[in-house]
Amino acid sequence: MYKEFIKAIEAEGLTPPAEIIADGKMHRFDSDNSGKKNGAYVYHADEPQSGWFKCWKTGTEKTWCRGYTETDPVKKEQYQKHLEQRSQDQKEKILQLHKQGAIKAAIEYHDAKPADPDHPYLKAKQIKPVKGLKQDPTSGKLIVPIYCKDGNIISLQTINEDGGKYFLKDGQVKGGFFDLGESIENIVICEGLATGISIFEATGYRVRCAFNCGNLKEVAINSREKYPKAHIIIAGDDDNKTEG
Repeated sequence: MYKEFIKAIEAEGLTPPAEIIADGKMHRFDSDNSGKKNGAYVYHADEPQSGWFKCWKTGTEKTWCRGYTETDPVKKEQYQKHLEQRSQDQKEKILQLHKQGAIKAAIEYHDAKPADPDHPYLKAKQIKPVKGLKQDPTSGKLIVPIYCKDGNIISLQTINEDGGKYFLKDGQVKGGFFDLGESIENIVICEGLATGISIFEATGYRVRCAFNCGNLKEVAINSREKYPKAHIIIAGDDDNKTEG
């Protein structure tokens, strides 16, 4: 029953959950083999069989429908309306989660302190803290704010001493970025914080950290809309030798 749904998840480069719970509710799963529940899915087993899945780390989000064999025009129309309603309900649920995540992110960022230059991660990467980078006073984790194109904080990324990176649960990453510098002539869009700081220190250009490769395009489009005359450079990671 679930094979097609699982294949749809795999087709997006994600790792499917070990089991599918078909109760129409949201369930978390490890979508990227990181040991963290960065993914979520919803599966409806009743006709028309449909589902939704998302990876919060990459921003990948898809709706899926198995299709139905019903030929009666009235029932077909009912099925279609049912699918559209499910999709709308899911969008509203995610929007509400994002709103809650943004509030939590703003509070945690406000309560944090400036990043310590001697933080083990910064020392290991041989980089210095930049404006806007903070640190949790209790856990010691670095806190990177994630902003939307309107300038509001929508989520956070935390980095521990060993370099482990975590996004705030239910926070929005897609389209979000962390800015270094203020130039509007040259804008470099990269993935991670350490890469971004290194580029900023070497060039003095404005750098936007998009956090992952799947978000580079979204951030580039938003940047082009806001700065139509800027010279935009995409500095994606060279992953050609990375397994997978």
